[in-house]
Amino acid sequence: ALGGTTDMLIDAVKLAALYQWVWNIDGGFNWYAGVGGGVGSYSYDNNNESFNDTFVFAAGDIGIEYNFDIPLLISLDFRPEFGGNGYYENNYGSDIALGLRYQF
Repeated sequence: ALGGTTDMLIDAVKLAALYQWVWNIDGGFNWYAGVGGGVGSYSYDNNNESFNDTFVFAAGDIGIEYNFDIPLLISLDFRPEFGGNGYYENNYGSDIALGLRYQF
C-alpha cells in the first residue's frame, strides 16, 4: 500500500499421505507414480484482521529415484494438489521436491 505498511503473519500446517507404485528402469534407477490426499489448516493476520480455515486436498505424485549401493536413495518428484475451501489460488497447487533418504 502506498504511504503505509502491511504486516502479515502466516501459520500453516499440512499433512499428506500417498500410495506409490514403483517400476524399475535399469539397475538402481526407478520411477514411481502415486495418489493420495491430506488435510491442512492455516491462519494469518493482516492489518489487525485474523483469518483461519482448514482444507482437504487430493494429490498425485510422479518421480524418479536412484538407489545407491550404499544405504542412500536420492529422488526428484512432482506433486500436483487439488483442494477446496481456500486452498491456494484456483484450488490448485504443486510442489517439486528433491529427496535424500538413508535406508536402514
